[in-house]
This record gives sequence, structure tokens and C-alpha cells, in this order.
Amino acid sequence: MSGYPKKISGLCVGVLSGDRVLFQGPADKENGGYKQKILHLTGITAPKVDSSNGKDEKFGYASR
Repeated sequence: MSGYPKKISGLCVGVLSGDRVLFQGPADKENGGYKQKILHLTGITAPKVDSSNGKDEKFGYASR
């Protein structure tokens, strides 16, 4: 497994919850737009935010 840890660069465009972050990479020249990736942080337990139903866990928005 040479090459680990893999280093990538991008711009943080959103914090989805206390343990998920949305990053935007360079422009995708083939399809247009930008490549995006969600980074899931492991080893932590954060309350969830449910914006579609409005049922956040206690302190969910604050953890975000």
C-alpha cells in the first residue's frame, strides 16, 4: 500500500453534519462542473441534522 496516506486538495463548500464535510475539487473538463467528495470522519459520534424532516437530534445543528 504505497502512496498512503493519499493527499488530495480541494475547497470546503459545506458542512453537512458534525461528521461529514463536502469538498469541491478542480473543474471536470470532460463533463463540465466540478468534482465533489464527501469526507466522513470516523472515530467520532456526532448528533445528526435532518433538514428534510426538521427532526434534528439534540445539539445536531450546534455540532455542525
